[in-house]
Amino acid sequence: MRDILRSVSKLSIPIGLNISLSLIKNKILSVVVGPIGLGIYSQIVNLSGLTYAILPIGSMGLIRYISRYYANERMDEISYILKYFFKRNLFFSIIFSITIILFRDTLSKWLFSGSDFSNLLVLFSIFIPLNLLLNFMDIYLKSIREINAYVLFLSANSLVSLVCNIPLIYFFGVEGAVLALILSVLLNLLTGFVILRRYKMFLNFKSNSVVEDLIIKNIYKIGIVGLVSMGIQNITFLSIRSLLAEKLGLNEVGIFQCVYSLSAGYFGIFFTLMGNYSIPKISSLKNTPEIIYELNSTAKFLLLIYIPLIIFMFVSRSYIIPILYSSDFTSAKYLLIFQLPAELVRAFSWIMGLWLLPNLKIKKWITFEIIFYFSFFCLSYILISFYDMGVKAISISYLCSYILFFFINYFYAAISINFRFSKFNVKFLLISIFFLFLIFFISNADETLGYYIFLPLLTFWAVLLFRKEDIKKIKEILQK
Repeated sequence: MRDILRSVSKLSIPIGLNISLSLIKNKILSVVVGPIGLGIYSQIVNLSGLTYAILPIGSMGLIRYISRYYANERMDEISYILKYFFKRNLFFSIIFSITIILFRDTLSKWLFSGSDFSNLLVLFSIFIPLNLLLNFMDIYLKSIREINAYVLFLSANSLVSLVCNIPLIYFFGVEGAVLALILSVLLNLLTGFVILRRYKMFLNFKSNSVVEDLIIKNIYKIGIVGLVSMGIQNITFLSIRSLLAEKLGLNEVGIFQCVYSLSAGYFGIFFTLMGNYSIPKISSLKNTPEIIYELNSTAKFLLLIYIPLIIFMFVSRSYIIPILYSSDFTSAKYLLIFQLPAELVRAFSWIMGLWLLPNLKIKKWITFEIIFYFSFFCLSYILISFYDMGVKAISISYLCSYILFFFINYFYAAISINFRFSKFNVKFLLISIFFLFLIFFISNADETLGYYIFLPLLTFWAVLLFRKEDIKKIKEILQK
């Protein structure tokens, strides 16, 4: 728990800057182009996520092996695998960009229900190979767990993106947001080289060292499975948004993007923080008891952070949405009663599956992912097409699918590594769920009453669960 808090306290700086960027960017887009423009940009964001899924191939495997090599001071092997995989990924990135340009009209019709925005796809294709190099910098700094350098790198990236996005979105709308992607990557590459030089972390890429064929094979194996997983994720969301555009119009795509950004986007901070800490950490652990302890520590940290945030966001929904977006998005507040609990279940599902990739349980990991996205899309399609539930169908499907996903991951961890939640975590979880649903029920029935009972009930929750040693540890780390 102490290591998590220490790392997260530092990583929270760039994450906070990134939140600011998201808030400002979404606010400007909402005001300048409205729900339709935000819906269009959300499809570009999903396409960007798809490129992250595909490129670089082998990213998760690289993190696993770079973490281990760095712990053993094997820098030449790190140089070899980074150079080996960058060359091959560069080729695929160029092919991907050319494909988007050649089929831009077809892609535009699928993504936006028309070919009017094919020019955005041409701009986006320039972003792909440039972003590849930035991703390799990120993988290297993340894997070696040099937190100070990585925090500086992420903070600089967020600040540069913020400076690029504000004027370009304000003056050029959606086109400006896509241009900002390209300009941000170019400036962030320059920043990355400066940081590597300052911390003397340049690698010797002229080294003749090689690594075993089995290592390369394992990196490819993890990478391809990660590619399939992220590809399925982004294709699923693209398909659901396209379904919404077809059945309900682009306005409803914008409403869904609003609520999805509020939940998955801002609560995705947890996945960024923990991904930067937990995946390299678990990759370095060698026995099962240490893994179980790490999973329980992560679960405890999750509850400390998520419960207050989820409750605050739901109680304040009528104020948060107009402030962060505009009054055109007010109807999104009715989706949060399903969307926010889904984010809590999502985070626990992620924790239960956190150990799979570092331990090369690749087939199980991808199987569970496929089950989730298949159930999410099918349930969304059924509820929209046959039950006329509107955009609410997506949030309900999201919650139900993550509940299924959590139980699959939990039971497999229980069987495979004999995972059990600690007694304290069981108590913490049950009490937290009770308070969560109590406040949700009261606020949903009477929003005004929800404002008054929010702080007293949350204080009571904290008194019941926070121990003196937890407060002492947090205070020590914050003072440092």
